[in-house]
Amino acid sequence: MHSRAQDDNTGSLSVNASMGNSCDEHRDVSLPAQQNHVITRRTFLRSASLAVSASCLSLSGCPWGKTEPVGKPLSGVSLEIASPAAWKLADFWEVLIGEWEAQTGAVVNFIDSSMEAASQPQLAFVANDQLTAFDEKNLLSPFEPVDSTGEPQKLDILNGLKQRLATRNQRLIALPISQPVYLLYYRRDLLEKAGLKVPQTWSDYDNLLMSQKAWANGLPIVEPWGEATRSTWFHTQLVPLLRGLGDYSVWFEIGSGASRVSQPVANAVFSRLARRWEFLDPASAQLTAVEARAKVLKGEAAMAIGYEPVAHPGISATIAAESPSLELNSSGEIGVAPIPATAEAYDPLRKTWLKHGAGYRPALVGFDGWSLTFRDSQTQTLGALSSLLELLIDLRADEAFPGAALSLTRESQLINLSQLPTSGLNAASAGEAFDAIAQALRANDVTTYLPVLGQEVFVAATKKALAKWLENPAQGEAAAQQLVDGFAAGVETVGAEQIRKSYRRSLGLLAE
Repeated sequence: MHSRAQDDNTGSLSVNASMGNSCDEHRDVSLPAQQNHVITRRTFLRSASLAVSASCLSLSGCPWGKTEPVGKPLSGVSLEIASPAAWKLADFWEVLIGEWEAQTGAVVNFIDSSMEAASQPQLAFVANDQLTAFDEKNLLSPFEPVDSTGEPQKLDILNGLKQRLATRNQRLIALPISQPVYLLYYRRDLLEKAGLKVPQTWSDYDNLLMSQKAWANGLPIVEPWGEATRSTWFHTQLVPLLRGLGDYSVWFEIGSGASRVSQPVANAVFSRLARRWEFLDPASAQLTAVEARAKVLKGEAAMAIGYEPVAHPGISATIAAESPSLELNSSGEIGVAPIPATAEAYDPLRKTWLKHGAGYRPALVGFDGWSLTFRDSQTQTLGALSSLLELLIDLRADEAFPGAALSLTRESQLINLSQLPTSGLNAASAGEAFDAIAQALRANDVTTYLPVLGQEVFVAATKKALAKWLENPAQGEAAAQQLVDGFAAGVETVGAEQIRKSYRRSLGLLAE
């Protein structure tokens, strides 16, 4: 546990309106007489909100002209912030949280993230790919922040992201604060000079790839096949082949838990990859998604698949915020677009390929990035957790999350794009990236990355199949068979019934 020296404010929850000062000028705030007795959730939250407002929770100074005593509305409340130890948030947020504690009377302790049950109300950072595991082990409270009146706060998470990543079993469990989305980065000037258009389908993309000598000015085309992003880039291309329009089942059958990674689908995706590989820069085998993106921004590639950098709060985020603009090193204009659309999907029941509508490109989420969650949230402390959340993601977000620690996950962020990191893109290119991300994360066909217990088993099976493919990229049959066998074996290892229940929970389908 990491904490800072401060007054002893431990003890049972009380809203004290007669102790302490929150700023140089203040006034008295009286709470209902029943505060020393059992009170309703709504009464407590309304009372706490009034007191918090009066003691200048916004940290912007007190508006009143007379010096009068005022209480600290959260005196006696003890909260925790849980995050990975390497972030050193206790140091990074020392001033920010210290000011909030001084004004509210609450005590905040910083602890290292763990999958142990929380012993105190906690605002916890959870990696997006761990939300399923935390939820399945009942380690998350419902994510139900309240506003200043004690009413449920309306969260404006982009709808597809909200429904598919932040919600399980029809219950909101998290607020995603970062989520990368695969995008297409390209040299707009080179395409325009050759009279070519941005690829809308994978067929268009393959044509540009194979004809690059005629338009790319000697620059290569790269994809993120490095080990760190290899599996997620592969699955981004696999998902549209698995999921028909309007179909709930993607990775597994919702009725049985059986794998939907069939031989026809695996053969199709590896066949396409084999045809494409000889036209990609061999460096692709070592590139992450962010590194592939940087190739275009630095003028070292004509086209790339990648995504916007995702960081986390802490010292590393400060360093990222101070890094020089990459696009200054490029001699051309950079364009950003959604990845190409997929034309068809395989129906395992009919054993046939079905045509997709135009523009079908379901975004894959939950493979990287971070979410904020509530743990061990209680009626008496929900207002305090909500206040702390508001401080960090709204009132003082620029200080709490510098650099690329926040990405586009909420509608309200689109009102002021200057608050979002551009990571080397100019204003026009960044606007294209934000438009593409918003479009992808609003859509109803957003797909969560293997949202079942035992996720790691299927990720390992995918990595093993891809390693087999990279031994001889021109031949994908053996890798396809290994992928199918690996997913089938994974279902046996984890248990079909366990997967069925976990998968239905992730999709919000009520138990039968």
